[in-house]
Amino acid sequence: KHNPHRKGMFNFEVSGFGKICLSREETLEAITEIMKEKAVLKEEYKKRGDQFFSFKDKNNCQRVFEAIINS
Repeated sequence: KHNPHRKGMFNFEVSGFGKICLSREETLEAITEIMKEKAVLKEEYKKRGDQFFSFKDKNNCQRVFEAIINS
């Protein structure tokens, strides 16, 4: 179970890519909200993703393959 007081490498409240839901009801409400917004990613979460991920292309499999071959 998610514990917001537990320290770790990734803090979902600060750096997560979407709303954190801790119950079934919260999850259903969040899904309904996303559907009403036509699944457009909120700017807050888009910025977090842009800052977190090094690459924004579709070449991850190629990079993993090359890393394995070259190791």
